[in-house]
Amino acid sequence: MRSWVILAAVWAVSCSQTPAPEREEKAARPAAAAGPADDRPIIAAFGDSLTAGPGVDPAQNYPALLQKQLDATGHQYRVVNLGISGDTTGGGLARLSDVLELRPRFVIVELGANDGLRGLPVELTRSNLDQIVEGFKAPGRASCWRA
Repeated sequence: MRSWVILAAVWAVSCSQTPAPEREEKAARPAAAAGPADDRPIIAAFGDSLTAGPGVDPAQNYPALLQKQLDATGHQYRVVNLGISGDTTGGGLARLSDVLELRPRFVIVELGANDGLRGLPVELTRSNLDQIVEGFKAPGRASCWRA
């Protein structure tokens, strides 16, 4: 069914931009031991429980596994897990400005499953996802593409 394709979609937005100076990432960055700032470009994993990984060893959720793969292959990116269990596309849209403050180089958007579970209209889900993607593509942010 076509609506399930939308609900199960994982949208990736790639933004080629010059990284900004390091900013405070209070909500998105876990507390770290004192040491040098991590100034690698950010890949924001932005989603719901499938991203957050509740009940999974934190080292085994997909953002952590992506970080391990990037590190192992010498890619200099930092993956930030911005998953919130139970989040909907509406909640993601409300959190958009928080993600933009991080100035991510790439964003993986994984939202929509909870919209379907709650019986929200597919048109609303699509509209919210479109607004999220367009928010990352807004003028002055970067030139981006949608997959």
